[in-house]
Order: sequence, then C-alpha cells, then structure tokens
Amino acid sequence: MEFKELVSPSLTDLFIQELQRMILSGELKTGEQLPTERELSENMKVSRAVVNGGLNQLANMGFIRIAPGKGAFVNDYVAEGDIHVLTAIMEYNGWKFTPEYLEPMLQIRKSIEPYSLSFIFRCISISLWYDNNLLFPL
Repeated sequence: MEFKELVSPSLTDLFIQELQRMILSGELKTGEQLPTERELSENMKVSRAVVNGGLNQLANMGFIRIAPGKGAFVNDYVAEGDIHVLTAIMEYNGWKFTPEYLEPMLQIRKSIEPYSLSFIFRCISISLWYDNNLLFPL
C-alpha cells in the first residue's frame, strides 16, 4: 500500500485563497480598493512578503488590478480573468456554473471562435498548398 505525501499550503497560497473567497463571495466588490499591504499584513498576521507575493499572483490571474502609487483594486475578474479564475469560480461554486458566470464566458467564446476558426482554416489552406507543391498559396 502506498501513501501520498501530505503537503501543507504556504501562507501565500492561504492568503490567495482567502482573498479569492472574499472576492467571489461578494465581500469585496468589483472596483473596491483593497487595504494597503501593511494593513493586510497586520490584519491577516502574515509578512508583507506574503501579501506582496499574493497580490502579484492575484493580479496575474485577473482577480485584482494593481495601480502603482494608487493601490490594489478588485478587478472585473469574470471579463479579465484567466483559467485560474475559472477554476476558482468552479471550486467556489462546488464545480457548478451559475448563470451570472456562464453568460460572460459564452460571450467571450462567441467573440473568439470566429477568429480562431479563420486562423485555423488559413493555416490548413496554406499547408495544403505547400504539401501539394503549388506555387501560389491562397
């Protein structure tokens, strides 16, 4: 019998999870300014390095927007988030989509698909021309 190694999450991961929960629950609203790094550090009893690293990761995911000299703000994560946001939304909702999250994702898909398909067909056409030794691609 083989046992899996147990690994505890880092403080940065816990910080990220807590802010994600607060954002997804609506406790922190889109456009709302977050407290300063110092205030977050003091309130959450973690180092400023943990807060800084967590905020940067949340910004990279699309949950927050950092405005240099102004602070960090809750971003429109549904419109601007990446796959990490999608995963967090699904985890928060018990792996179920609610209509308020599903509609914007379908709109994004509708706007991306035509471009993607035209790009794919262009690549396929060019590939077929070259594979058949034709001199002038479309």
